[in-house]
Parts: sequence; structure tokens; C-alpha cells
Amino acid sequence: MSEAIQTAQPPYAGEAWTEIVRRPTLEEFSRAFASDVVLEASVLSRPIVGPIGLWGFFQATRAMYDRLGFTHEIGTKARMCLEWEGVFAGKRCAKWMAERHAVRRGRWPRAS
Repeated sequence: MSEAIQTAQPPYAGEAWTEIVRRPTLEEFSRAFASDVVLEASVLSRPIVGPIGLWGFFQATRAMYDRLGFTHEIGTKARMCLEWEGVFAGKRCAKWMAERHAVRRGRWPRAS
């Protein structure tokens, strides 16, 4: 079996991301990322660089949605793709999130 295929699935989709974004402090959140982590998203006018900006983005996102959760996860050692589903202003919405990571010293350098 190819080493690139992830055979062990987490108990639920997005388990790692969920754990990280629920961390109660910026310090704990920042431990998961490289100091120069970059977030690129179609809703952003420019990439967010650094854990402080990333923390702010996720705090704002969590406050916007009535409900938000990951529904599917697939990946390799070099890339993970998550599908999320949420409720915003009473309406269902869904999107794919491709999170690329070549984990560096246990920290994620890039998300998109």
C-alpha cells in the first residue's frame, strides 16, 4: 500500500482543526502553526500571515455562523482537504477547504 494514502481516519472529520480552533488562548492556538503561517481564502483581499491574524480570522468566523462543522476529510502527508458545512443567517452553506501542509516541526505552515 502506498505511503501517500492515509488509511487511519480520525474519529470525526476535521478533528485536528476543530481542536485547534477551540483552543481558548492565542498562545495555545499559535503552538499549532509556524510563525509565518499563511492563510489564503477567496473571501480575503490578501493573505493573512502569522498566527495572530489567523486567530482573529477564526474568532470572527466562529462568531458569524449559527453552526459550523466539518463533514468530510481526506488527505495525504502533504495535503489535507476538508469539507465543511454551516448555517449562516439561518441558511445552509457548504464549501471545500483545501489545507496544504508539509508539517514543519509539528506546526502547519500554510492553509488555504
